[in-house]
Amino acid sequence: VFGDASRMPFKDKAFDFIVASHILEHMAEPEEFLNELQRVGKAGYIETPNAIFERLFPYDIHCLEIIEHDGCLHIHKKQKPVEDSFLGTKNMLAGNAPWGRLMYEKPHMFHVRYFWSDEIKYQISNPDVSAEWIEEINAQSEAGESKDCHLADNSGWRAWGLTILHWWQKQMRVRRLKNFDLLSILACPECGGKLKAKTELLVCNSCTAAYPYVDGIPEFTTVVAAPL
Repeated sequence: VFGDASRMPFKDKAFDFIVASHILEHMAEPEEFLNELQRVGKAGYIETPNAIFERLFPYDIHCLEIIEHDGCLHIHKKQKPVEDSFLGTKNMLAGNAPWGRLMYEKPHMFHVRYFWSDEIKYQISNPDVSAEWIEEINAQSEAGESKDCHLADNSGWRAWGLTILHWWQKQMRVRRLKNFDLLSILACPECGGKLKAKTELLVCNSCTAAYPYVDGIPEFTTVVAAPL
């Protein structure tokens, strides 16, 4: 399923467990994403770079700084790609060997690893700040298609190993989902209505919104005209 993580095309509590790995830090409106996770899932795991990582090695495609403390995600919206004009320009993790070794030897010190059940506890320190600047960067990026992979140009044993692993996972997934009805968990992202499959389309019975359904993959980022 290809869709918007802030308006997911799934029914309430459709999933027993959700893994959101390195997604939250890209969301300009984190409360929308976190509320959607809680709506469609019963429990889950969230992983992001933490605020220490972001200060030492900021990414222009990250619009949040996050840290976990006392079971709560504390979120700070970045006002620009490099929030800290001093530390953020020193390239500490890539340009300084001791800091780089520390990151790879102790990754837990530089990442948030948050498990939740029923509720995600979070607090946004500066909710009035806009992080919409990230949308211009996203619009200029050629990445984002479901077929894209950051390992596509890599070679060597790691790429071969991942290719084999992905093939094996695909075989297991096909076997596990052989009798699974995808429509049973889908819902219209516009109104939450029930979807009906038609030729290369999924059509909402309530608001009549229609979405492309090509090669078995629903595409919920595009709304098309419903057939009469």
